[in-house]
Amino acid sequence: MAICCCCVVVDKYLNLHFKSYGGFVWQQRHCAIAKWMLKMDDDTVIHLPRMAHWIENKFRHIATKHPLLFVGVGGHRTPVRDPNGPYKKWYVSREMYAPEIYPPFVVGGGYMATTETVKAILAQTHKINVLYLEDVMYTGILGELANATVLDQKQDHFWFPYQSEHEVRQFWHSKTLKCVDGVPTLFAVFAAQNRAEIVQNFEELKKMSCK
Repeated sequence: MAICCCCVVVDKYLNLHFKSYGGFVWQQRHCAIAKWMLKMDDDTVIHLPRMAHWIENKFRHIATKHPLLFVGVGGHRTPVRDPNGPYKKWYVSREMYAPEIYPPFVVGGGYMATTETVKAILAQTHKINVLYLEDVMYTGILGELANATVLDQKQDHFWFPYQSEHEVRQFWHSKTLKCVDGVPTLFAVFAAQNRAEIVQNFEELKKMSCK
């Protein structure tokens, strides 16, 4: 007699760690030959040619010294303890996570990791209890167990806009965008609020020029 078992996981914020785990396992099974993995949310825009340039000209060299490496935007390391406060989306009780500080981690909106890093953190998953904050769990807690390096690049390559729409427009039209050797450094923009903003962010990334 054949028995079919199906596990249904509801697609919601509290279950994001399942999706990330599935992505990591898929990468290791089907694309382990790749040297880098990019994880991003659907409201994040990436300029892929520019990202490839900076992998080749910057991060590849860093990875020779730190082969277990996460690259992204460093996250806020103090757990949210107020279940009714303005940041309750990220509430974590002491039963879920007892320490009063998270290990260094990168936020889940978008980050890169070497394929060796993915393999290393998956090898540590049996050692911890699940934490629904998937970025803290994978890049922070498991990353620490795997002795991975966390590289915060929010000042150069990643932008997480907390500003108002007016301030976002000002940013895109400013002349302060950073260039190195004639190439813009910014290649990732997080947290678009709607389809129009996704399109705008991508078009602005494409238009960036160091001339």
